[in-house]
Amino acid sequence: MSNQQPLLQLDKVECRYGDQVIVKDVSFTLNQGDSACLLGASGCGKTTLLRAIAGLEPIFDGSIRIHGEECSNANFLMPPEKRGLGLVFQDHALFPHLTIFDNVAFGLRHLKKHEKAKRVKECLELVGLADMAERYPHQLSGGQQQRIALARTIAPKPKLILLDEPFSSLDTHLRRSLARELKEVLADQNIAHLLVTHDQQEAFAMSDYIGVMHEGSLLQWDSPYNLYHKPQDAQIASFIGEGYFIAGKICENTDTVETVLGTFDIANGSGFAAEQDVLVLMRPDDLKPKANSKHHAKVSHKVFKGAIIEYELELPNKERLKAIFPSHYDYELSQDIGFDLDIKHLIVYPNLISV
Repeated sequence: MSNQQPLLQLDKVECRYGDQVIVKDVSFTLNQGDSACLLGASGCGKTTLLRAIAGLEPIFDGSIRIHGEECSNANFLMPPEKRGLGLVFQDHALFPHLTIFDNVAFGLRHLKKHEKAKRVKECLELVGLADMAERYPHQLSGGQQQRIALARTIAPKPKLILLDEPFSSLDTHLRRSLARELKEVLADQNIAHLLVTHDQQEAFAMSDYIGVMHEGSLLQWDSPYNLYHKPQDAQIASFIGEGYFIAGKICENTDTVETVLGTFDIANGSGFAAEQDVLVLMRPDDLKPKANSKHHAKVSHKVFKGAIIEYELELPNKERLKAIFPSHYDYELSQDIGFDLDIKHLIVYPNLISV
């Protein structure tokens, strides 16, 4: 992110319902054109935080600023319509009695007729539905309705769009493809967006920055790459991506760790003591099939996924690993197989929690 004044700035935001703390001590910033996501399981506080940014919920403590102007604090709540934001919800919220043209034009009443028609046409072209202007929402598929909802939202040219689980009613394939398309549309318009979702693949497809939330707290705000390869703690590592932990012990030089699979350099470096017991994160892409290998495991579970097969493997000491192999490596359940290791970022954590 650049050093310009942030488009959106949250400083130690706390939200409550009565005496119950829903969001606590959350801080992050977004700049113009940034794509970001709040990711977490249901009930983690991400939607409450999004609604607070939109001005639909008050905050108990901290502050929210948009373009440097304070919009929310413990004693003040700027109305949503004065924040200059766009909102996209999971139910599309289209007006059923209006044509697609009139739906998209709804927020453009300040424009002259020809200017309005030009902007509606531009937005419909952006979402690939230029020929749908005279239809009604019920005549469109779910994916098309969501595109129209986005077109209506970007029509007034907001600087920031908030999206609350916008693809939850769509099938998995459509969700993935639409997420990629919407990111391209928003980038083309230089519109920042903040997405709320529980779907990791959706978050990765839509966002350059992801905030992992758990029980109201923001655990890590980082790039998708760093969240996957350099998660700050075991809780994030177990939530983001696939992978299992195996036991390890820090070696005398404290830069390496000994496991049942061998001794490895530690990517997240210092802070460990010799002989310390740790958890070692093993990702599925750390394993490669190899028939003649010193590493062996028994296939305990498998899921065929077309181009790949996802395996759960049981090591001789009963620890488990997950592997993703090309589907022509079709092993049977209980089969003893060989595998090699291709580890680029080995991350370890203090063995303090049960995962």
